[in-house]
Amino acid sequence: IYPLSTRDLSNTVQGFDVYGTVDLGGGGELDYETWVGTVDLDDSYLIERFITEASYAALPALGLEQPDVTVSDIQATMDYLWGGALDWRTPLQGLRLKVSGNSSEANVSNAATYSGFVRQGPAPVPVPVTLTTRTETNYKQDYVMFYSVEYRRGGLRLAGEHYAAKNTITIATTGLPFPAPTTTFTEEPISCYGQVAYRFNRTWEVSGYYSYMYLDKNDKDGDRFVAQGQPAHRSWLKQWTFTGRADINRHWLVKAEVSFMNGTAGVGLLDNPDGLTEDWKLFALQTVVHF
Repeated sequence: IYPLSTRDLSNTVQGFDVYGTVDLGGGGELDYETWVGTVDLDDSYLIERFITEASYAALPALGLEQPDVTVSDIQATMDYLWGGALDWRTPLQGLRLKVSGNSSEANVSNAATYSGFVRQGPAPVPVPVTLTTRTETNYKQDYVMFYSVEYRRGGLRLAGEHYAAKNTITIATTGLPFPAPTTTFTEEPISCYGQVAYRFNRTWEVSGYYSYMYLDKNDKDGDRFVAQGQPAHRSWLKQWTFTGRADINRHWLVKAEVSFMNGTAGVGLLDNPDGLTEDWKLFALQTVVHF
């Protein structure tokens, strides 16, 4: 529900932050926080990666043989970013409720050079072609909201969270062999997870969770991706994950994880040059040493 691909952006806000705690007496405690600022997008490698991923996704629609694309001259600015959060530690021991939200607007400009081969004439012979375009994108995050709940009792921990957003995207592209109108469309991504974890003692803990994500709640079947020459499963990601953790001592822990996935929403094309599979598995082993 918190994509690793965007974590560097959300953790690097430059601006002002106000936070504090209100004692509600018999009603528990309420933590509050609000922030406003911007993000230096020019220094973020993630912007280049996002643009390159989008350019690669457009390759099937060009119908080229041995297609390739190079992205250059990237310019990105964020006009604003603001948000806030409330975290309520309720009178019921172990129960916490939290809500948070953001809104932002950014502008991105880039050039993309597409290359490949086409076959022409009665005796088709591959002919090399090159096409350079310029794209201007306005990305407005109308809102993004997180609603979460956590309950702890003894070694048991239950957690759940729901994410909902609305993004308005306007794209203008020049350099195509035909006039391309400026297009504006809206995406409403949603995701959710539920987790159960249990700590048996100071050493051993196990957990499991189920999560799902749709890039647009109005296109859960992936029709938009199919129209672009991509598989429908690019529209969603559903996941069962089971983990085991061992705290060897106060400074060293080892964690093993297995995940069973259906769908490829958010999975990078650059990391999978041989294509994407709808059903796949992830095995991970992590060790952490801290002082």
